Amino acid sequence: MLVYINLIEFLLLLGVIFITFFSESINPVKVTRIISNLSLLFIIYALNYCNFTHISPLSFLFIALTCFLLSECALSINEKSLFLKPLCVSLLLIGIFLIGCFIVEDLLLFYIFFEAILIPMYILVGLWGSRERKIRAVYLLFFYTLVSSLFFLLGILYLFYTFNTTNIEWLVYFCNTHLSNIEQYSLWLFFFFSFSSKIPMFPLHIWLP
Repeated sequence: MLVYINLIEFLLLLGVIFITFFSESINPVKVTRIISNLSLLFIIYALNYCNFTHISPLSFLFIALTCFLLSECALSINEKSLFLKPLCVSLLLIGIFLIGCFIVEDLLLFYIFFEAILIPMYILVGLWGSRERKIRAVYLLFFYTLVSSLFFLLGILYLFYTFNTTNIEWLVYFCNTHLSNIEQYSLWLFFFFSFSSKIPMFPLHIWLP
């Protein structure tokens, strides 16, 4: 299973490299569509012929959903749009970072992948937002995610300082057995606030429309 997921990550990265350095001789939209459709085919094959020994079914479900949405986004690109190169690169990078979020077993690596998604998102919203308010939306997105990300990072640092590890499986065990209820609730609030701005939940959603 992980072999196919790593292959998808490699394909997406290969697409980013090709579009970045060879965009003069290739069509970035066609490359993005080929790479995204291949990724979707690989994940469908993995679903039918592989087991879930090294990855949870829930993680695989989100990876499959990511590949499907990436393929749909690639097909919906208007080839007459401006700045096609950064558009295609941003889509592929979001795919790379999202899949990375669903396969890592370290909370700090999850944080890095999770926050890295915001960089291509800023570009997508700022350049191809559907309304004139897209610049305001970018500023709101940046402000909300910056503040919430600090809470997320503080929670991770507290766990690392307490248990000297950021491995998710170990942290689940340690948090259930070595943290007081007040510590658990406080960490939950830190993480919840961070995720709520990414979903986004009311009232942190006003950048999205």
